Order: sequence, then C-alpha cells, then structure tokens
Amino acid sequence: TIAFLAATGISDTTIANALNTMDLALIANGLDTKLYALYPFVGGTATTHKYNFMNPANTDAAFRLAFSGGGTHGSNGWQTGVNAYANTFFNDQTQAVTQGDYGFGCYSRTNTTGYKVDMGIVSATPAYSWIVSRYDATTTFAGVFDDSNFNGNYITDSRGYLSTQRVAGVEHVYRNSTQLATRSFAATGYGNLNIFLAARNLFGAASNYSDRQYCYFDIRKSMDATQMTNYYTIIQNLQTALARNV
Repeated sequence: TIAFLAATGISDTTIANALNTMDLALIANGLDTKLYALYPFVGGTATTHKYNFMNPANTDAAFRLAFSGGGTHGSNGWQTGVNAYANTFFNDQTQAVTQGDYGFGCYSRTNTTGYKVDMGIVSATPAYSWIVSRYDATTTFAGVFDDSNFNGNYITDSRGYLSTQRVAGVEHVYRNSTQLATRSFAATGYGNLNIFLAARNLFGAASNYSDRQYCYFDIRKSMDATQMTNYYTIIQNLQTALARNV
C-alpha cells in the first residue's frame, strides 16, 4: 500500500485506508501470493489507474497499464468508450505461468450486452483466454487456454466481479463468489500475446471493445472455493469502502 500510494501520489485517507484494509486481508488469507497484477482503479485519473498494486513501478515489466482510445477516468473507475482499451503487458507465455493454475477477472459497474470483451486474448495458437460477460441476454463467454468458446447461459447482469480460471484440466467461471460453470478441457497452449482490458488482443490488435465501466481487474493464479469466497469479500469490501459497489 505504501509503495502504491507513493507511486500514484494519492493522499486521500479514504482511499489509503481502503487499500490498506484490502492489502492486510489479502495477506491474512494467503491471497497476496496468488496475484500477478491487481488494478484497483483508485485516484480518479489515468495516471493513478495505470499502476499495478502488486508492483507499482512505471514499467512494462511491472505490468503498468497503457491506456489507448480514450475513455473517462473518475472516482468510480474507468468508463470505456468506442475504442478504449488498456495493454497490461502481461504475456502468459513469457511469464511462464502454470497452465493449470491461472485466471483473471474484472469488476464491472455497467449492465450491457453485445460482443464486448471485458479482457483477454485470442491468438493463432489457437488459444482463447478471455471474458465476455454478457454477449446477449444470458450468454457468457469465458475460458483459459481454450481453443473453443466455453459459453453458456450463465448471467443476466454484467455488473459485479466476473472471473475465469483453470485448475489443472478444468475451466471455471465465477460471478462474485458463486461458481457458475465448469468444463473439463485440455489446455491448448500459451497465447503469447499481452492481455488487453476492455477489449481482446486479437492476433496483436485490439478488437471487440467494451463500453462498460470498470473499477477492478486482476491477473492471478487459480483459487479454490474458500479462497474465491474470501477474495470476493475483499474485493467487495474495497468497493463498499469507496462507495462504488453494485
């Protein structure tokens, strides 16, 4: 927390206390070691929103975000627009993540439908690692190291924390702390592309932009059911402390 506040220049005590509470809870529950990147989107500007809480250095190697295409940054997070997206510089292949122990998620404050990718990649491997929280009235796409669309009638509201992860040979989809679906499917291989936020990195270019407002993203290792419950509580407590939960 101290390093993050120093990097961002944030001095607001409400934000500082909310982050410190989150930090201590992650440590207490043994979840801090699960996270490669965490973007809490606090401070209200593109500058403060770009930093990775887990390593708040202003470098690509620290997975500092590079925003493109505009969007509006404010106290409720990042409202994306027509072609807004962010490059995380996190590449699952170059980071040599364990394919059976990997996942990511986002917290949306907007309920919309359409072919709007919340985060992820689609590579020529082929490998789909992405989230499309609400493609139509009920259809969700989500998966990790997949060569097909893991989809189903999972949610009717794209607000809240949606995540996907792979545990060994099984893919999982969660909304908040509830597991929505699983599928046994062998990993197809690394994507070798940087994960994009609010769009998908399609063979190296952004596409299928989202129009949602986001207040939290993460890239992480997988978690068991108890850890997911504890983790969602921590995320939601952060949003409540910042008066932006849904």
